[in-house]
Order: sequence, then C-alpha cells, then structure tokens
Amino acid sequence: MIKTCKMCGRDYITDSNNAKFCPSCRPEASRIAAREKRVQKREEYAKVMTKCKTCGKVFHPRNSRNTYCSDYCQRNRPRTKPAPKKQKELVPINTAARAAGMTYGKWQSLKWMQETGIGRVTL
Repeated sequence: MIKTCKMCGRDYITDSNNAKFCPSCRPEASRIAAREKRVQKREEYAKVMTKCKTCGKVFHPRNSRNTYCSDYCQRNRPRTKPAPKKQKELVPINTAARAAGMTYGKWQSLKWMQETGIGRVTL
C-alpha cells in the first residue's frame, strides 16, 4: 500500500494501515509525540495542588511523584527510624542463656527442640 508521509510529504510503501510517517521521519515523529505527551502531563500537574510533607506549603507538583515543595524540604524531611527491637523481652532470655553458658541462638534452638520433642535436650 502506498501512503504519503504526514511530515515530509513523500510517498512510501507500507503494509500497515496505521502508518502515518515514512521510515526516515518515524523516529523524529516519535520524539515529537513523546515531547507533546510530557508537556501535556506537566500542564495537568500544574492544575493540581499538593501539600508539602515537610513544611505544609501548598505547591504545584512537577510530576505525580513530587511530595516536597523544594530540594531543601526533601533534604530536611523528618527521617523515620526503624522500630526498636523488643529488648525487654530478650533480656531475661539472654540472661538465662548466659547463665547456662550458651549464646541466645543456641538457647533458643535447644528450647525449640525441647518443645517439639526433637532429640533429647535438657535445659
């Protein structure tokens, strides 16, 4: 099927009904379409207002993932610390293990073996 390129106006042969550009213009047409799509998305985000997670200022995000109004707020955001281990529960177990001359892991494995009935274990 012979079609005319919408970009340069030359005739070209194609098997596709959807083709709009000749093979030499296709990469440039793809870049232009991608650029237009990015601009359109930016315009959509410009209509949306988001609240900064650090300072609470309302701002226009540049993309869907922006949650901070500036680099300063992103760098100075409050850091969350991982939850502390339950030390209060581990201290008595660790003390008993040390009194028996074992490590915490060895004590726990022997305790598990005793509870499940695997092997002959005495604590």
